Amino acid sequence: MLCQTFLPKLASKINCNKTRIYLFPVPYKHNPTEYAKQIEAETLLLYGAKDNRVTKSEIDEIYRNLKGKKKFHQFKTLGHENYLKNGKGKWLEIVTGFLD
Repeated sequence: MLCQTFLPKLASKINCNKTRIYLFPVPYKHNPTEYAKQIEAETLLLYGAKDNRVTKSEIDEIYRNLKGKKKFHQFKTLGHENYLKNGKGKWLEIVTGFLD
């Protein structure tokens, strides 16, 4: 199971059978800023300041459109990449804090 194999520190804090953890972008066939309006679940939105595909203004609009409880974190030195791989320590700190 993904969360038990790759995220052992988090596996004890979440129900791996009922929690979806996306480590890669999830493709949407529609506008993510509009899709965000339908999300009522508690959400942690992560963004790399050096992202060359998604602008900060797009992320800000997505964040504003989220209906549920939400938190945002920007990785200042990362771009559109795998934060677990390239910023593992900070990623674990942020995600663990969010799940607590």
